[in-house]
Amino acid sequence: MGASMLIIGSVLGTHGTKYFDSSLGKHFVRLDNKASSYAVIFFIYLFVASFAYSWGPVNILINIIINYTVMNISLLIINYYYS
Repeated sequence: MGASMLIIGSVLGTHGTKYFDSSLGKHFVRLDNKASSYAVIFFIYLFVASFAYSWGPVNILINIIINYTVMNISLLIINYYYS
C-alpha cells in the first residue's frame, strides 16, 4: 500500500503542474500527460484493493465481536431477571 502511494506522489511530483485557482482559493495539480493520469488512477485502484483485502475484513470481525458481546450481556441480564 505504501509503495502505491509513493508511486502516485512521484508521478504527481514529476509530471504534474501545480496551479492556483483564485476563485476557490486552493492549489491543484494538473496532469497533462494521459499515460501518467492512467498510471495514477491504476495505482489508486491498487491501493484501494490492497486496503480492502488487508484491513477491510477487520471491520467485519469487530462488528461480529461487538454484536456477540452485546447479545451475551443481554441474555445474561434476561436470564438474571427472569430466572
